[in-house]
Amino acid sequence: MLKIATIPYPIATKYKSLFGQAEPIVKNPIWLNCFARGIDGRVYRKWFDNKAGWKPSDFDWQPLGGGITDYPVAVAWSSNRLDIFARGVDGALYHNYGSNNDKPLAGWELLGGLIQGSPTVVSWGTNRIDIFARGTDNRIYHKWWDGKGWKPSQLDWQPLPGIETSEPPAAVTWSKDRLDVFVLGLDGNVYHNYGNGNPNNWSGWQTLGGSPLKGAPTVVSWGAERIDIFVRSWDGTIKHKLWDGVFPWKPSQLDWYDVGGPINTNRPGTSDPPAAVAWSKGRLDVFIRGQKDGAVYHNYGNGSPGSWSGWQSLGGKIQGPPTVVSWGTNRLDVFARGMDDGVWHKWWDGVPPWKGWELLDKPVSPSIVVSTTKNQTGGAIRVSGKGFTPGGRVKFYVENLVNQKNPFHLTEDLADAQGQFSEKTNFFQANCWPNQVNPAVIRAVDVVTGASATGTSNAYTC
Repeated sequence: MLKIATIPYPIATKYKSLFGQAEPIVKNPIWLNCFARGIDGRVYRKWFDNKAGWKPSDFDWQPLGGGITDYPVAVAWSSNRLDIFARGVDGALYHNYGSNNDKPLAGWELLGGLIQGSPTVVSWGTNRIDIFARGTDNRIYHKWWDGKGWKPSQLDWQPLPGIETSEPPAAVTWSKDRLDVFVLGLDGNVYHNYGNGNPNNWSGWQTLGGSPLKGAPTVVSWGAERIDIFVRSWDGTIKHKLWDGVFPWKPSQLDWYDVGGPINTNRPGTSDPPAAVAWSKGRLDVFIRGQKDGAVYHNYGNGSPGSWSGWQSLGGKIQGPPTVVSWGTNRLDVFARGMDDGVWHKWWDGVPPWKGWELLDKPVSPSIVVSTTKNQTGGAIRVSGKGFTPGGRVKFYVENLVNQKNPFHLTEDLADAQGQFSEKTNFFQANCWPNQVNPAVIRAVDVVTGASATGTSNAYTC
């Protein structure tokens, strides 16, 4: 089973949002790609083929190598092109690319820089890629591909000075030659910078207010002159601001709407950034991880303050924020990192109810090996195991003893990063049990998932 260390990152490759239109580009049956960083620090890819389902298979992932520290990001400037970016263990940015099929990719190339966290990447069309990242000085840097080469050079970056941030930037392009970049300033306000990609044509950072906001903003566009920003407030609620082409920003240059749903609607709150997507003009879908229960919640509307549906639980229990993409009208694909560190998927196809959650990998059933060394008073029991939740608690019980009404709790341990534990840390001395003839059952329970594994021991027989 692929265990991931960060949130999964999906991209849609069936449709490309350009100039406000959802247009099919190349006739390619691969409509959806998902990338993730494994617990081994490498990049993995899985894709959905409309003719053949999930590939390389329902349970397998394509390894892309690399050695990275944060989640990878990707962009598709055509339905037959993939570009993947990730921060290496040396802090520099690396790039891999290839066709949107099952063929091997080109391999990782160095793009220089010294960045923090994952970058943000967008494309406004064929042979154009723009990357934004936070440097070690907490300022934002820009790099772009124009079809002829990386600019300003293969290893250099253009600084966008003026604002410092402790969060990743967000960016969107709603037409050719238009880039909008957003960051959360150290003062808790959101700041905006826009331009056409020319290094001498940036507007400079302008405040959009909002303090005290928390975490990175999320930004989407459903067409020309339309931008919607979502960000978490200090109290865990979600705030919204929009640009409709008419000055000023709505509700004002410095104020924000509340995405709380109707009065008396339960507001779950979150401690992570929201995820958002627009699958058509006048349609916005926002997702968060509930702060109390870890479930995914969904809210939708047309962007006007009174249109929100209210927060609906989609279930699940996840780590970190969910991620979401749309490849067409009435289609939503939500991905999340489960408590088992697997990649989980839920989708909306226009026909209620929501489908999923499905695990995009083959689950590994826990198993244990029990060994016993007999002695005069009973025996020493040693237990090793694998297939448990990485870093999760494991509780040990003894069952099947004569006249035993309930299992006896022996001890507990923590599984390591590979979901394993050693007999060196799980050593029990068992005493003879009155009238015990048959072996006792030793059960190890994964506290996170509830799954368990059993073995037997004759330490209780004398």
